[in-house]
Amino acid sequence: MAVARRSTVSSSFASGSGNASWPAGAAAGDLVVVSVMGAADRRAEMTAPGWAVMAPTPSTRSYWRVVTAADVAGTLPCVRTYVAFVTAYTGAGRVGAVADLGNQNPGCTTTSPNSVILILGRGKSALTPAGGKILGDVTNSGYSNRKNALWEVAATTVGWYGLTNFNGTDSDSFEIVASEAPAAPQVTAPASGSTVSASAALALAWLHRSTRGGTQEAV
Repeated sequence: MAVARRSTVSSSFASGSGNASWPAGAAAGDLVVVSVMGAADRRAEMTAPGWAVMAPTPSTRSYWRVVTAADVAGTLPCVRTYVAFVTAYTGAGRVGAVADLGNQNPGCTTTSPNSVILILGRGKSALTPAGGKILGDVTNSGYSNRKNALWEVAATTVGWYGLTNFNGTDSDSFEIVASEAPAAPQVTAPASGSTVSASAALALAWLHRSTRGGTQEAV
């Protein structure tokens, strides 16, 4: 299944805390990325449980998870936060490569073809290729009224994907990888050519061959 962005929404909090909004149409099974930005001396956080944190900078954090119906029915509480971006993707199963872009030779190393790169930009940012800006110019009132923006770039090859004409600080990129089934298990017992009894229990053993890790079980 191909990765497709469902929608993106931004929230801003003059007081430095509040509940971020869910993107329109967000549903169980979507992969959702939440990026929160605070002031220079206050690390922004999202306090909802069960989210994986990635690439924190001195004043930003981003989180992701494949959401459930209970998640979408709940809230996304943020503290020490002035700006929050929330993006939902369909057909995505995990986040792959994560990069702190800074402003020197920025880019992302993709791990899977046909993935999508989501880019969080803070400060005075401009990104090429053009046309990738999906949401931006949200003002961080808690930190010098700096602008914040999101871009999205389709990555069609595995390897280094350079992002040109980028000027930003505390800026990150996240590879959104399509859902993929684990490889079929390799049966190790009974061995090939073995004779088994029709009247006795048959013990099975197999080699877990998923490149994504986790537990592979019989049902």
